[in-house]
Amino acid sequence: MQLVPEGPNIPEALLNAHAEGGVVFFCGAGVSLDAGYPLFGGLVEQLEQRNPITETPELQEAIDRGDYDFALSIIQRKLGKNAVKLRHDTAQILSRRPKTLKNHISILRLSRLRDGTCRLITTNFDRLFIKATRKLAPINVDSAPKLPVPKADRWDSILHLHGLLPAKPNDLELGNLVLTSADFGEAYVTDSYCSRFVVELLRNFTVVFLGYSLNDRIMRYLLDAISYSEKFF
Repeated sequence: MQLVPEGPNIPEALLNAHAEGGVVFFCGAGVSLDAGYPLFGGLVEQLEQRNPITETPELQEAIDRGDYDFALSIIQRKLGKNAVKLRHDTAQILSRRPKTLKNHISILRLSRLRDGTCRLITTNFDRLFIKATRKLAPINVDSAPKLPVPKADRWDSILHLHGLLPAKPNDLELGNLVLTSADFGEAYVTDSYCSRFVVELLRNFTVVFLGYSLNDRIMRYLLDAISYSEKFF
């Protein structure tokens, strides 16, 4: 079904699921582009520029392949005892004043349930959805590694699946960000808290991905977790 002339053809099943409160929007870095924030690759390039001592052929090869999480592991390793600088630099880059919050406000409105609560997921670390709620009604917020149970009667929040930048950056909370390949391995393989959440999410909701490319490294982890399901768009 087309809601506007020459607009996208929206599956009727998706419209019905949304009307019933069964749709969850799953948002990537692309939703923050208009705000002036980088995609994952752009973030890695800025972190490399801030830490020129880490530049090596190995790092450049990882960036060229699009293995950005591995590239960040290299930067972190090269920083040695000052490894936490990688996370503080990330916080600085993703805490700039946004140019606009129009995408975030629109997505929040689409995510509103009839009772005024909200269910929305993002793999972004930035606080732009939280800033956008100031123009709307207050909304609950959750973040990794403490994830809610993705069931309609047990979850109503904006969920930062890969962690959330604290309002005042500190080493402990920045350590919760799923940033490097080691972090992804922990979140999706060893501890599996992200993969378990995503699998359970697909059992209970229809998921719409926004702001991702199929070539995104993050999407590879997500698709591995949800490959058995057809309930996503």
